[in-house]
Amino acid sequence: MSNNSIIDQIHNEEISVRDTDCETVDILFAGDFYMGNLTRELCRKNEYEKIYNEVLPALKQKDLSIVNLENPLTGEENPIPKVGPHLNAPPDCIRAIQYGGFDAVALANNHILDHGAIGLKNTIAACQARHLKTVGAGLSSDEIQKPLIVNVRSVRIGLINVTENEFSTIRDGEAGANALDLISVYRQITDARKNADVLFIIVHGGHEFYPLPSPGMVKMYRHFADLGVAAVIGHHPHCASGFEIWNGVPIFYSLGNFVFDWHEPQEEIWYKGYFVKLTVDSSSVVRMKIFPYNQFKDDSGLHFMQGVEKSDFLNKVAEYSEIIRDSSVLDKSWKEFCDSKKYEYLKNLLGLNRIESALLKRGIGAGYIFPRKDKLILLNLMRCEAHRDVSVEILKQLISGEKIK
Repeated sequence: MSNNSIIDQIHNEEISVRDTDCETVDILFAGDFYMGNLTRELCRKNEYEKIYNEVLPALKQKDLSIVNLENPLTGEENPIPKVGPHLNAPPDCIRAIQYGGFDAVALANNHILDHGAIGLKNTIAACQARHLKTVGAGLSSDEIQKPLIVNVRSVRIGLINVTENEFSTIRDGEAGANALDLISVYRQITDARKNADVLFIIVHGGHEFYPLPSPGMVKMYRHFADLGVAAVIGHHPHCASGFEIWNGVPIFYSLGNFVFDWHEPQEEIWYKGYFVKLTVDSSSVVRMKIFPYNQFKDDSGLHFMQGVEKSDFLNKVAEYSEIIRDSSVLDKSWKEFCDSKKYEYLKNLLGLNRIESALLKRGIGAGYIFPRKDKLILLNLMRCEAHRDVSVEILKQLISGEKIK
């Protein structure tokens, strides 16, 4: 089925991918779940119904469901050196995920190691105590890269979960999340296909508050599709994106936040998302359904969109999907996004103070603050694989306090 016919069906209850006469299984995927702010208070009071509201029945109409757990579950705080906030929640908050009918949690994300190996260990223990399966993180390299295989009636469902490389992806066999490394992912997909009839890859990656993938992400996710996965599921940017059908394989670039009640007001796109239910037979996806919702917008918890708001949201998803299909339009949007981030990134890359940053932004003394030769050197250090590997290792040693010999 073409992308055109898929997008035309986006306002329907179900989107048909292909016909089948075989037995089918329904698998539900949801985005980022962070147990903070009011969500944590509702968990403390055991008022889980106020998290899900009228959305709960739809979440439970499936054979298998998985959500991304965005925070460790531990009472032992042990914040690691990193950039960005350290998320956490009490272990008992896992009951909220169980109450939502979820069968498994994806752990490969940029926050799961916020409180070190002990935080991850406690998180896995909390999941196991509530009989929830986990994938995407572990206490050893074997655990980290191990796919989740679940038998649902006559169909063997396989799940691989990876995340972009930030502070949660620790090397050398230590605890951490499954890193988005193309060679490793190739091997994981190849091996998992031997034990699964239908294989999915869940990727935590993308650019925060940017509702489109980069051209590189599109190339990479399509590569995963060509390796034989039944669908690619993305999240992390805190906003919903579009989707496409690539050679018969659905690719969802970002589902948006699922439950992420942040303590400060956010952009409107933060509060809107969707979960998706994929119907599969023993080989691939045959149908899919999108469920748009608001989360902690004007009321507590999740609420399905209705009427004009739902229609406008689905129109936006369709618009994003059309852009993804047109490489020239996608590239133009990507360059505009990068231009909007230019001074923020240069400030961090160059270690500029406030005055230097303000001058650079106004184009005053730009050639002195950041001359052309320095631009070329920095570009080469970042773009060349050999130089980038050395740069990363030096910085890791400096952070860890090791001497550079």
